[in-house]
Amino acid sequence: MSATGTGGTNDVANPLAPPINISRIRCQQTSGTCELNIAAFNPEEAHLYFYIPWDYRITTWEPTRVTATNEMPCATSWLTIDIKTESAMISSVPHSDLSFCANQGATTWRLLDDGFSVSWKLHQDKVNKARALVYEAERNLVPPSIDAPAK
Repeated sequence: MSATGTGGTNDVANPLAPPINISRIRCQQTSGTCELNIAAFNPEEAHLYFYIPWDYRITTWEPTRVTATNEMPCATSWLTIDIKTESAMISSVPHSDLSFCANQGATTWRLLDDGFSVSWKLHQDKVNKARALVYEAERNLVPPSIDAPAK
């Protein structure tokens, strides 16, 4: 079983990946593992990142759902892929009893259907900043970029 898309999280301070990313989860029943791979681009730094794969141990394999866990030094993560809802989600709970772990709250990471809107918004912001620098007389010829799907 596999799922591919753009990963996003509710933890703004500590995201799993920059907003422009391709995430792939591949689960193999024979090995009993799921692997999460992420390639990400950070527009602020202009670097392409290839993260070290995260491995999850499959705990249940049902006809429409796979669940797996990853026990890390500072948190436990649960991966769920649901075929009926066509969703993939990772919930992480920190080990607050360990003093060397950062004091963070629980996070939820989801595999989004379409990450295009995130990259399109970043593109629009850059285009509008560039157009703001255009000579005043030219501004009438180059209107600000707007979200085409919102029309």
